[in-house]
Amino acid sequence: MAQVVLGPVLGYLGSNETQWFLSAILATSGQEQVPSLTFESAGASGAKSSAGTAIFKWRDTTVWRFTFNVSVSKDTNTKHKYSVTGVMAEFDFEVPKGGSLPNIFFASCNGQASYTKPFTFEGQDRLWVAARALHQRSPYHVMLMGGDNVYCDSFFKRAPLLARYFEKGIDSPGVENEPWTPELDAQLRDAYLRIYIETWGRPDQIF
Repeated sequence: MAQVVLGPVLGYLGSNETQWFLSAILATSGQEQVPSLTFESAGASGAKSSAGTAIFKWRDTTVWRFTFNVSVSKDTNTKHKYSVTGVMAEFDFEVPKGGSLPNIFFASCNGQASYTKPFTFEGQDRLWVAARALHQRSPYHVMLMGGDNVYCDSFFKRAPLLARYFEKGIDSPGVENEPWTPELDAQLRDAYLRIYIETWGRPDQIF
């Protein structure tokens, strides 16, 4: 049984007077078959689908990317629904009417204040909860994210083999000749995947 470990994350790829071009990112564990995203616009006749493309795979985790486009109304904001068959429940989003400005909010660093103790303080997602409440009253169309996507300083603890590159100092002669071994590569992939899911896989971030 496939399990969603991160997402969905919608991405805005551009627009014109009649369409919005979008992507959806989803990370699953134990998904063998290529999933398909189904989407439907309010008032449209029938649903459409988009097959997923695997953009990253490590151990039993696969990151899928879907691309699709939805219609823009010149008269009113429009609601659209999407789901991934057998993997993900249905979600919806709104697109502003043609010629109007989108409702935008800004975020930075996702509440990370310390790389040594990330996400350990009470109420760490309170701003996500507040944003979701505002979104339910007046839907946001675009989020602009600033700051760091993830903090990777903890690599030195999660990937011990990385520490040898810096034991003598990063500017020490010959440090650039330290071998990049399969074991080091595996540790870094494990660490990065864990950090990314811990940072962006929390339920309060989805709305």
